[in-house]
Amino acid sequence: MNEGILIPIFALLVPIVVAPTGIIMKYRQRKREMLHRERIRAIELGMPVPPGDHGLGLSIPVIGGCVPIAAILGALLLSMFLFRAESDAIPMVAIVWAFATAISVAALVTALILGYLAARSSRPVEQPASFKSVYDPDAYDVVSSRG
Repeated sequence: MNEGILIPIFALLVPIVVAPTGIIMKYRQRKREMLHRERIRAIELGMPVPPGDHGLGLSIPVIGGCVPIAAILGALLLSMFLFRAESDAIPMVAIVWAFATAISVAALVTALILGYLAARSSRPVEQPASFKSVYDPDAYDVVSSRG
């Protein structure tokens, strides 16, 4: 590939990636701050505290989808580079693809575990039909049983 074209490509990619990342980070920080203020105010007023977010959000699809895609694309690019650079690159390419496969499988297993934990934590807690505690007459009959 022509090295003269890489500089303009990176010059275009930097603002395309850096600017949205900064904006998103600032938005997420502001959102966390507002949720914190809301929870503190609810505690001060004696109101029920809104449920907190368990924080998994987009992490499950990113781990399960984007990590394997990035590993495979990285292995593909490295394989193409190795075949151009060396005449006998088959062992190195095999190692690259083995690591890409291992990373992809680990990411998929991690996403599966996180998805299971997220589904389990979002289930409502089973509560008894009555919130009133069970009345035990023997627990309150101590004084009269002594005579």
